[in-house]
Amino acid sequence: FLQGLETLPLRMERHCANALKVAAHLAAHPAVAKVIHPSLMEGESRRRADAALKGGYGSLIGFELKAGAEAGKAFIEALK
Repeated sequence: FLQGLETLPLRMERHCANALKVAAHLAAHPAVAKVIHPSLMEGESRRRADAALKGGYGSLIGFELKAGAEAGKAFIEALK
C-alpha cells in the first residue's frame, strides 16, 4: 500500500501524458468524428478544465466514430 502511494504522482503524470497522446492520435484519425478530452476543448470549457484540473487532465477519453453506432458496437466487441 505504501509503495503504491509513493509512486502515485509519477503514475498519474504518465497516465495524463499517455492520454494526451491518445487524444491527439484519435483526433487526427480519419474514422473518428469527435474526441472528448479536456486537452481538445476550447473556450469556457477549456478554461474550466484548466482551473479545475491543475495536476493534468486525467486519462479518461471519449470518442465517436464517423460510421456511427454500429461501428462503435463493432469496435467495442473487437476489443481484447
